[in-house]
Amino acid sequence: MIENELKKIEYTVLDFETTGISAKNSRAIEIGLVKILDGKITDTYSALINPESQIPYQITLLTGITNSTVRKSPIFNEIISEVASFIGNSPIIAHNSAFDLSFLKMEFQRAEFPEPKNISLCTVKLGKRLIPQLKSHNLTSVRNHFKIRENNTHRALDDAIVTAKIFLKYLEILEEEFNILDFANLHLFEKLPIARTKIKIGKKTLLDDFMKAEEKPGIYFFKDRKGEIIYIGKAKSIKKRVASYFLPTASSKAKEIVKNSSNLDFFHTNTELTALIAEAQLIKQHNPKMNYLLKKFTEAYFVKIDNSVSFPNLKSTLKFSFDGSDYFGPYSDRFTTADILDVANKTFQLRECTESEFKRKRICYLHAIERCFAPCELDVKIQYEKEILQVHEFLSGNNQTALKILLEKMQKFSEQMKFEEAAEYRDAIQKILKQLLKTAILKEPVNKAKVLIDIQGYNGNDVILLINGKMYINDFLKFRKNSVDETLSSFYDGDSQIENNLDPEDLERIKILLNWLVNHKHLAKFYYLSDFSSKDELYTNIENW
Repeated sequence: MIENELKKIEYTVLDFETTGISAKNSRAIEIGLVKILDGKITDTYSALINPESQIPYQITLLTGITNSTVRKSPIFNEIISEVASFIGNSPIIAHNSAFDLSFLKMEFQRAEFPEPKNISLCTVKLGKRLIPQLKSHNLTSVRNHFKIRENNTHRALDDAIVTAKIFLKYLEILEEEFNILDFANLHLFEKLPIARTKIKIGKKTLLDDFMKAEEKPGIYFFKDRKGEIIYIGKAKSIKKRVASYFLPTASSKAKEIVKNSSNLDFFHTNTELTALIAEAQLIKQHNPKMNYLLKKFTEAYFVKIDNSVSFPNLKSTLKFSFDGSDYFGPYSDRFTTADILDVANKTFQLRECTESEFKRKRICYLHAIERCFAPCELDVKIQYEKEILQVHEFLSGNNQTALKILLEKMQKFSEQMKFEEAAEYRDAIQKILKQLLKTAILKEPVNKAKVLIDIQGYNGNDVILLINGKMYINDFLKFRKNSVDETLSSFYDGDSQIENNLDPEDLERIKILLNWLVNHKHLAKFYYLSDFSSKDELYTNIENW
């Protein structure tokens, strides 16, 4: 799998609300900026702006922004340093970029500030090439096409967030259907006439094989004249993905693959997930000469409880391993993980210090405010172990105990007239009530999970069984000697012969599974084995098997 460089670039999405359509004669009244990196929104910035002129009535009707709304807001000169710092040197993305960039440049000129020279991309132009079936490519039409939820239309930050989500969708299409993986080819693609997105296949053998491809997920193989596999790839739609190799916009790597190929072959899977797993396994098996890089997965975050120490604390980590620790998650972003750690630390009395601080054996202020048992000095091993069990329950989604503890602490601080501290616990309660923990993929530690996952597919479902890090998939590449059914029978019969030895391939498959589920949880149903007394009871509850 060629690495997708586009996801490693930091982008800034820009949106303005203005007093009119001409940058020369109108002024900005609101700016929204969104940072994108690694397939996620990572930061935002917004500000109302005093235009030093009247806001037309029709603009107020459209945006809800009135003259009184911006009367005490800063003029653009006063926020220009913040705006310039946020944008930096990143490519600027905008929906109808000519409009937004004209206002950005004009406001910089008026402030006598160095005009931004950033490269830019327009999501309207991209949309006309990527989803030509839409009659209109305005923000509302594209948002509705991708079923993106909105908050307030015609407000700068909300529209910038929608544009960012659209751009991320476009990056997926560019990779899947056009095999565009670097910025140079993306920039070229945006400027190409729409007619040039048609494919052209010169070799008859490749054309004949291509005509057999279907719009189904699976694996495709490029083969040389000797029939040897020179490249293996996966796709949500094999036909669309393979077609991308024959586009004028194809990367130099893709063109080199086509140049050295004489034939194509395919096999289909039920879901993109099993295509991903098969791709990794087949690349290792065949070692094709043009598969330089295996896929690097989008980062996912975990909460780690290190069982190798006597008094573990909670840590956020990007690395998952079979090292004896318990890993909860994964979570899609660091902000969610930070919120979970914040709530857990305010609720439970685990230590929050580093290992070096712990070894100094000095009780800190957290013990005084009942946020730590102080195991550095006190004999609290039994209490600590019970607290760890409660943390496990909390991270598994059972938050009634946490709510009770937080409510008691909030009430205590209120009675002591410590309103600032009480407000902190109120905020923690609100995070729980917003169902913060439902963002986790699994309700059991990843390394100890015993769960059957039913994945919704195009031509049928994939059934995946996960037991203590071992993965079993029904009817898949002879993936394991034991089938899902046989392994379930062994589990409910109490058979101790179920495989327990974990190897690097197990770790890789788990990473593929979890990273895929972060963005596709809506396609999966989870059946935890502990919820059922027998295999038959489990089967009666599975809807599609």
